[in-house]
Amino acid sequence: MIFRSIDEIAPATWASIFPSVPENYAFYKVVEESFSDEYKFYYLTICKGSQIICLVPAFVTEVALDTTIKGPFKKLTRAIKKRLPHLFNLKVFICGSPLSGGKLGVIGQDQPEIARALNETISSLARQEKINILAFKDFHQAYTGFLDNLSTYSFHKIRSFPSVELKINFRSFDDYLASLSKSTRKSLKKKFKEIDDQPLLKVEVQDNLGELADDAYQLYLNTLQKSEIQFEVLPRSFFEQIAARMPGEAKFFLWKLNGKLVAFDLCLVSHNQMVDEYIGLDYSVAYQYHLYFDTYRVIIRWCIENGIQSYEAGALNYEPKKRLDFVFTPQYIYAKHRNPVINIFFGLLGLVLKPENFDPVLKSVKAGSS
Repeated sequence: MIFRSIDEIAPATWASIFPSVPENYAFYKVVEESFSDEYKFYYLTICKGSQIICLVPAFVTEVALDTTIKGPFKKLTRAIKKRLPHLFNLKVFICGSPLSGGKLGVIGQDQPEIARALNETISSLARQEKINILAFKDFHQAYTGFLDNLSTYSFHKIRSFPSVELKINFRSFDDYLASLSKSTRKSLKKKFKEIDDQPLLKVEVQDNLGELADDAYQLYLNTLQKSEIQFEVLPRSFFEQIAARMPGEAKFFLWKLNGKLVAFDLCLVSHNQMVDEYIGLDYSVAYQYHLYFDTYRVIIRWCIENGIQSYEAGALNYEPKKRLDFVFTPQYIYAKHRNPVINIFFGLLGLVLKPENFDPVLKSVKAGSS
C-alpha cells in the first residue's frame, strides 16, 4: 500500500516498526507539514496479509549534484548557478527523510523478497511521476544488510556523509575530558576557563523557544549561511511545531549573554538517546566566547546527568568532532538511473561526488572509528 500522508498511518503502527527513536512519528509529521509545498511525500508499505512488514518514508524533490562539493569547485558551481539555477539539479524519487538520516522498518526474515517488492513499488511510482532517478538517502551502515539486496536491481552503493556519535559512558564531564588527547584536553580547558570567566553568559534548557523564537530563527539562518554545504532551509514554524508536538522530547539549549540570546541548540531525546538536530550562533560573539565548543560541554553534561547513553551530533563540521572523540559511522546512498546505459555512468558520477573527495578530515578517518 502507498499512503500520501502520515495521517493515514496509525501512530501505534509506526511506533511498532520504529520503536524508541528520537525522530519519531511526531517528527515526521512536522516535517511533512513544514515542507508540503516543496516536496511530494509518500509512505510506502509492504504487507503480508494484513500486517505491515516494511515501512519506508519517501519524497520527490530536486537534488543538487554539487551538494557535497567544497572549496574552489563550490565557488565555481555557485557562480554558474546564478545564471543557470537548475543546471545541476535532478528530479529524484528518494526513500528517506529530507531532514535526517534515512529510516526504514522491516519485520521478518525474508529480506530479499521484501527488497524485491520495495523495488517494484518505487519503480512503479517513479514511472508514474516521470522520474528517472531513484535513491535511498543517507542510510546508516546498520541498514546495509537489507539495502545491499538492492544491488540485484542495479542500485549503486555510494558513501554519503557519515554520522557521528559519542557513547556516554562517563561519570562526569571531567571524566570525559580525561579520555581525550592531551592537546585537545589542554585546548578545551583553556576555552572553558575563558567562558567561565564571563559571568554574563548564562545557559538554560527549555522545552520551547517561547518569545525567543524570532531571535533563535535568525541565529539558525546565520549558521546555515556560514556553511559551504547547504541543505533544506527550515521554516520558522518548524521549531514551534517540534516543541508543540514533541513535548519533553524536544530540548532547546539556550545561551544568553547579558540577557540576549547568542546561541541555541535543538536536540531530540528518546529513552537513552539524544540527536543534535540544529544549532544557531551569533557570530559577532561566537568565537570570543567559544560558543560552538561550549554547546558540547553543556549537552554532554546534560546527557550524563540524565542517563543518556548515546549522543548523535549533526553531520558536517567534522574536524572538531574528530578531536572530541566522536565515532564516525558510514552512511550510504543507494541510487540508480532507470535507463540501464546511463546507470553505468551514474554510478561513476556517485564515486566522483562522494564527500571524502572534498573533505580531508573524512579522508583521514577510518570508517567506524573516532
